[in-house]
Amino acid sequence: MTLIAAAGNAKCTVIAADTRLSWNGKPVDDQTVKVSHYKFFDGELIGAFTGLAFWKDFNSKRWWLGRLKDVAQPWVSTREALSLLAEELSAEFARNSALRDLPLAQKRLSIIFGGLIDGLPFSALISNFEDDNGEFDNVRPKFVLTKADAVNATGAWFGLFGARDYVSDDDRQELFRLADIQAPTAAIKGKCHSIVLKASNDPRTRTTVGPNILTATLEGGVVLSWHSNEKEGDKIVGVDPFSSLAPMLIHDPVIIGTKIARPRSKRRGKGGKHSP
Repeated sequence: MTLIAAAGNAKCTVIAADTRLSWNGKPVDDQTVKVSHYKFFDGELIGAFTGLAFWKDFNSKRWWLGRLKDVAQPWVSTREALSLLAEELSAEFARNSALRDLPLAQKRLSIIFGGLIDGLPFSALISNFEDDNGEFDNVRPKFVLTKADAVNATGAWFGLFGARDYVSDDDRQELFRLADIQAPTAAIKGKCHSIVLKASNDPRTRTTVGPNILTATLEGGVVLSWHSNEKEGDKIVGVDPFSSLAPMLIHDPVIIGTKIARPRSKRRGKGGKHSP
């Protein structure tokens, strides 16, 4: 399962996520973009997802991006759009014929959003298996929307989603500290990236948290960087640029580079050959 590390304040929002897809503990793809960009009349967000990517002819991200595009009207606020999305996800997962035979445990899905609404920090999570406090006892048939609204420009938030059990308490506390003191964006971005990278190197996550990390930063516009963590050094390859000029925008970026790390099970490191 993907690990997402995110944090934000009035100056910036950062979301980092690995780009591996896995199924039943086996890597399927290592260059899946899980980050998107959302702009409504009262707010601008970046987001990422962890959990069910697709099953048969149902593509989770394609579906909810399509629904948000449908509701992205000048009279629909950011909060209203997210509330509607949570309701419609619950209905779609209940009625979609492609998902009926899928065990409930395989239907886990979380979508994290972060950015600014009316200039104030905001974050939200839509999930059927976790909230800010941890995973639920069971996957729920209905998606739950949880929001964090800042009351003034000094507010800050952070979140770890998906494979978060592999993040240390020290890293959690440091990420929030950096967001809370409004540390330079590079410091927050570096911490989010390092948290995901550390998890990808954990023997317990080698087949589920991948070595390639896509980081999105919202700071007066959106910047994306793709890090392919090969043993010879960090590489950054291109991702199509986000545009923050449109008044209403739901955007799904694509990778335009090819220097992507091979699956960990096929790479050699200092400790010898990795295996799943």
